[in-house]
Amino acid sequence: MQGLGKLKELTKEQKKSYPNVHYWNGKEFVKLIPGLTRTSTRKDEFGPEIGFVHVLAQKNPDQPIYIIKHYVSGQPLHWGWNHNEWEGEKPSPKRGNFYPGKNTGDPNMGKHYKRLKTIFTNALADLKKKGVSYNIKGILWMQGEQDSKHEKSANEYAQCLKRFYEQLQIDLDARGVPFVFGQVLPHEPAAARFTHRKELRQSQANAVHDSGHKDAIPNVWMVPTEGMPLKKDTVHYNTEGQLMLGTAFAETMARAQNKKK
Repeated sequence: MQGLGKLKELTKEQKKSYPNVHYWNGKEFVKLIPGLTRTSTRKDEFGPEIGFVHVLAQKNPDQPIYIIKHYVSGQPLHWGWNHNEWEGEKPSPKRGNFYPGKNTGDPNMGKHYKRLKTIFTNALADLKKKGVSYNIKGILWMQGEQDSKHEKSANEYAQCLKRFYEQLQIDLDARGVPFVFGQVLPHEPAAARFTHRKELRQSQANAVHDSGHKDAIPNVWMVPTEGMPLKKDTVHYNTEGQLMLGTAFAETMARAQNKKK
């Protein structure tokens, strides 16, 4: 998620920065200062990272925190998609999706996954170069609207999420790291283009570690999004919604990490 929250709508307290929080800007880690540090394509907007770090920094005031964010608006996870076009059930090279492939060398790996992996590994390499010792503490994920537009990608979302999470742990050398995602499209009725919204949301719920469903994934947690304010399009979260989402991400991640101990 890129995020469409408006920086001008933040209060002074919400714009507060923390000396221990750093943000990867694509070249180096810099201090995350809301309103100054750019975390979106549009300089006057932000995503859930602001609410997330407010909670995280207060819970860990003496611990350096490094945030790596990647966003590609409105893009799919399932291999059948190529950006906004459904191209069939068999994986194929060079498609615009987050499909991680069956292994690290799979030629059918989606372009978005390749880009995500490059960004993450470059950021971690920068820390190593500077002699910073680190532990990957968690992964956040907010995606799925595009996958709701086809029956197969909606119904298979949990399976796709499992493959994505498994491969990401391998590529980042982060076995067992908690994975927290937000359940998309809380508004009902949904816009007509989200033809399989209910199936997608059910598949997301099935993926949660304690769902009791056969698609449950260990260490995977979900943030329900009902009640988080949306923009008039009933899809994207407004400023308050972004802050609430980020806060919920942080609180859920804290519970997930505590369960690991």
